[in-house]
Amino acid sequence: MRTETLLIGDRHITTADRDPFAVACPATLTPVAMVPTATEQDAYDALETASAAFNQWRQATASQRSNLLLKIAARLDEKADMLGRLMTEEQGKPLAEAIGEAEFIGEEFRFAAAEAERLNGEILPAPALDVDRFVRTEPAGVVVALPSSNYPAAIAARKISALLAAGCAGVIRAPEEAPSAAIFIVKTCLEAGLPAGVLNVLSGNPAGVTEALITDPRSAMVSFTGSNRVGQIVLGHAAQTITPALVELGGTAPLIVGKDTDIGHVAPMMVNKKHENAGQNCAAPNYALVHRDIYDAFAEAYWAAAQSIRVGNGRDADVTMGPLVSAAGATAMRQRVDALRQAGATLHQADAGLPSEGHFVAPTLATDVPSTSSLLHEEVFAPLMPMVAFDDIEEAVAIANKSPFGLAAYAFTGSQWEAHFIARELSVGSLALNKTGVGDIDAPFGGYGQSGFGTEGGRYGIDAFLRRKFVSMRYV
Repeated sequence: MRTETLLIGDRHITTADRDPFAVACPATLTPVAMVPTATEQDAYDALETASAAFNQWRQATASQRSNLLLKIAARLDEKADMLGRLMTEEQGKPLAEAIGEAEFIGEEFRFAAAEAERLNGEILPAPALDVDRFVRTEPAGVVVALPSSNYPAAIAARKISALLAAGCAGVIRAPEEAPSAAIFIVKTCLEAGLPAGVLNVLSGNPAGVTEALITDPRSAMVSFTGSNRVGQIVLGHAAQTITPALVELGGTAPLIVGKDTDIGHVAPMMVNKKHENAGQNCAAPNYALVHRDIYDAFAEAYWAAAQSIRVGNGRDADVTMGPLVSAAGATAMRQRVDALRQAGATLHQADAGLPSEGHFVAPTLATDVPSTSSLLHEEVFAPLMPMVAFDDIEEAVAIANKSPFGLAAYAFTGSQWEAHFIARELSVGSLALNKTGVGDIDAPFGGYGQSGFGTEGGRYGIDAFLRRKFVSMRYV
C-alpha cells in the first residue's frame, strides 16, 4: 500500500505527523493508499507559505513562466503511465481511459505556456497630449483550488496550469476519494523547477480545511469544481470575506435527437459518451429527448450498443466501464432507478455478471419517461439514461430549459434551421451539435444558472486568475 505526503513549501507532511485516512479502490474496496489528514493549522501555514512565494513568483517574466510550464508538461508526459495507474487504482476508471487523461494534462500545461506569453494589458485613447491611459493585468494572488474526484488529474491540471500561467500561487485541496493525482501533479511541478511554496497541496478534513482556506484574508480567490450542494457551502465561505469565486457545479446535459438523425451512427456514439468514466462526468448527457417518429428505433439502437459495455475492475484489459467512485454514488443511482420505475418508466438494465464487491452499477436505459419528470433535471453522475419523446424542436428546447442547470448539451439534426434555433435558444454554456465533446482545450467551459459562474479553459480560464488595473497618468 502506498503512503502519500502532503506538501507545504518544501516541508513534507507524512502519516507519522498527522492522523492518516485510507483511500480504498472502488472496485475491490481494499485500501490502496494512506494519506495524512490536514489540519486547519496546515491550511493557515500553506496560505502563509504561498503568500510569501507569490511575492517572488509574480516577478517572473512571461517567458520564464512559459518555459517552466513547458518543462512541467514534458515531465508529466514521461510519467503518464504511472499517473494513469494511480487513477485507476483510486478512482476506478478503466486503465486506457485513465492513461488517456494522464496524457492529456501535458497539453493543458503546453497550452498555458503559450498563453502565458500573450498576457497583456491595453492602451486606451488619450484625452489630452500630456495624458496616458492604460490597463494593466496583474495576478490575483493566492488561489485556493478545489478539484473534484471524477477527473482527478485533468481538473487539477487545468486549475494549476492556468493559475501558474497568470503568475499566481496556489493551495490545492485534493479530493479525499482520489487525492493522489493532484499530489502527484504538484510534486512533478516542483521537480521541474517550480519554486517551493508556489504550489502547496493538502487533503483530508474537507470541511475544516476548506473553511479555513477560503475565509482567510490571504486567499485572493477560490476555484471549485464539484456538486451544487458543496458549491453552496464554498460560496457561503467566500461571501464572508468577499472572496471572488470561480465555481463549476455540474449539470443535467440534455441530448436532443432530431427525426432525421442517423440512428445507427449516433446511438453508439452517445452510448460511449454517456458511459465514459461510468457517467461521472458533469458534461455527460443526463437524459435524451428523442423525436417521436424515431423514438422506438433510437431506444432499440441505444440499448443494443449499451449491452456491449463490459463492466469490471478497470485494471482488466477488456473492461470498458469501471465502478462508481463511492458507495453514495451507487446508492443514489439505485434510488433514481426505483423512482423512475415508480413513475411508470420501463427499465432496461443488464446487471448480470456485475462483480459482487465494489461500487458497481449496471448501464441502464429508462424509456417511457414523462417529460414532466423532475428526475430529468437532477444530475445523475452515473450510467443511467432516461429517454423522453418530443414532437417538435421548440418542445424539446422548452423541456431542456426547465432545468435550473445549464452546463452542457448535445443535439443532432440535419436541419440547419433547427441547429441555429438550438444554438440560439438553449440555455447552456457549452453545446455540441452533430458531434460529441465540449471540453476543447482552447475553449471556455462554464455554465448558466445553478451550474455556476466563471469559466475555465483556454485563455478565458487564465483570465479568471488575473486582475485589471486602470492607470490614468499625466506627465509631470
